[in-house]
Amino acid sequence: MSGFVISDMSDAAAAALMEGQTPPEQLPLMLAARWPDAPALQLGLAIALACDAIETMYVQRGALADRVNQGWRQAALIGAEVYALQLRLGADVRARDLARLWQDDQQPGTVAGSGI
Repeated sequence: MSGFVISDMSDAAAAALMEGQTPPEQLPLMLAARWPDAPALQLGLAIALACDAIETMYVQRGALADRVNQGWRQAALIGAEVYALQLRLGADVRARDLARLWQDDQQPGTVAGSGI
């Protein structure tokens, strides 16, 4: 994926966090729907970049700080979910694979098949 795509993904995540209309736990699914062919770990990177940019420029405390903290959690959980899926499937995991997992039987923020 090009740097432009990661930039677009990060911008979309930052806008969603700042606007507050998309719950942070839905950011991974939102990005996966828009970029289904992206490597799954790219979702986490985009969210992490968005959180870092918001923290650097704007946030100290309050509702936005809470959403950013939840965004950091989602970015970290994507890594765990991707690793669990790679172990289970033995394949390269794409955003659409995570979206399918979450739509079928889970919510973002629980590690695939672990109940965490």
